[in-house]
Amino acid sequence: MNKISRKGFIKIAAAAAMSGVTAGALAACNAASGSASTSGAAGLYTPGTYEGTAEGISSTVKVTMTFSELLNWMYRDTSVGDQYGVKTYSMYNLATGFADVYDYAYNYASDPESDYVKQGWNQNYIFDKELDDLSMDMVYKPAPGDDATYLDYFQKFIVRWNELLPEIPLYCNEYHTFFPDWLKNYNESSLWDFQKAIVYASIEGAE
Repeated sequence: MNKISRKGFIKIAAAAAMSGVTAGALAACNAASGSASTSGAAGLYTPGTYEGTAEGISSTVKVTMTFSELLNWMYRDTSVGDQYGVKTYSMYNLATGFADVYDYAYNYASDPESDYVKQGWNQNYIFDKELDDLSMDMVYKPAPGDDATYLDYFQKFIVRWNELLPEIPLYCNEYHTFFPDWLKNYNESSLWDFQKAIVYASIEGAE
């Protein structure tokens, strides 16, 4: 079986997710963040191609690229082209989800030549030994059930993270679940999603 790196997995997953975006959603994103690339008549979008424009220090900066190419630049993926290995863009506006387990052990690997960096774990390319050590200590030093020790390392990690601020939170989504009152024992949460909750649910009067 061929192994796939974290970088490769995320690129495939992100591309798959983006392929499901509708034209209407693209139009909404365009209205909120700038303009999307068009082809031919106004409003006709080229799938997967995006355009961003901003005022720079001395001129207007305009960038047009596909989402796959954006990921190549972000990961500095030289396997698809040597040009991507040269730092060209310094900021990316993307979304992320939070996993059930808060594990950032390898996300700030401080050795630029380490396999973790080459595999795409350190997407910020910020090489800070203190942040790296704290992210590892937070996960691997506390014994199972030792919440106090974990909290101590977590707080130290967050303090250092805020000093460096490798990411800037821009927004947060709120999710709501609606279901009819005849659906019983349906208990969905952030950790127990639909495909799990529906298994234990029942319809009133159908038991």
